[in-house]
Amino acid sequence: MSLLFSSFRASWTGLKKTAAVLPVTLIALQSMVPLAAQAIDFPDTGDRGAPSTTAGGGTRGGWCEGEMAWSDDALIPMVPKNNVSTFTGEQASLWIAAAPEFSHKNAEIFVRNMQTNETVYVEVANLGDLTEEMVHVELPALNDEGEPLLEADQTYFWEFAVICNQSAREQDYYVRGLMQPVETSAQLAEQLESADTMEEKAALYASEGIWQETLAIGIELNQSEEPEVLAELLTSVGLDTLLSE
Repeated sequence: MSLLFSSFRASWTGLKKTAAVLPVTLIALQSMVPLAAQAIDFPDTGDRGAPSTTAGGGTRGGWCEGEMAWSDDALIPMVPKNNVSTFTGEQASLWIAAAPEFSHKNAEIFVRNMQTNETVYVEVANLGDLTEEMVHVELPALNDEGEPLLEADQTYFWEFAVICNQSAREQDYYVRGLMQPVETSAQLAEQLESADTMEEKAALYASEGIWQETLAIGIELNQSEEPEVLAELLTSVGLDTLLSE
């Protein structure tokens, strides 16, 4: 396990809330077929020093139990290529594809301010039945003091960990990355106001490099049997493997 991850893990002691509930939603995706054209093309914003997307703990039987070997496909975060999930508005969201073998395991979300080194959020929830599902984690808009949980002009480290053994947290499966609140320009706000369709809004958000709103619209349209927008978006950021799963 990396020293970076170990330092974050050590800081969790005493921060976890008893019987805390993470706002987790399981989302069923329509069958998606990759398209040749990419109308929703999320820009490659380059490497901002974000951590590796996926990592795991020590040697184990796989999927927390059983005989399957550990795999990068166990958890797949839906994030852009640079692993920095930008968003506008008051609430941040994460979408993570999780292996069905993780069903009914507990998972923990951990968020830290990269500038102040302050832990701003730690919660735990049961993943329930993951058959053909994806996990949607929505962070609260405000902290316990009634102030914004994530502040503008700050960058936040996040980690989503499936707890395989509560007594041996080094065995967690986890994915991690950065998230960053961004301002909506007056021009973008005007364009969004005049957009005729949700697909147009998704294209506008994508053109400005705003990830979470683009993805949220893609998932919403996918659930309303318009899967092409989400397929185009995922293809543009190299998440083609999710199109056939």
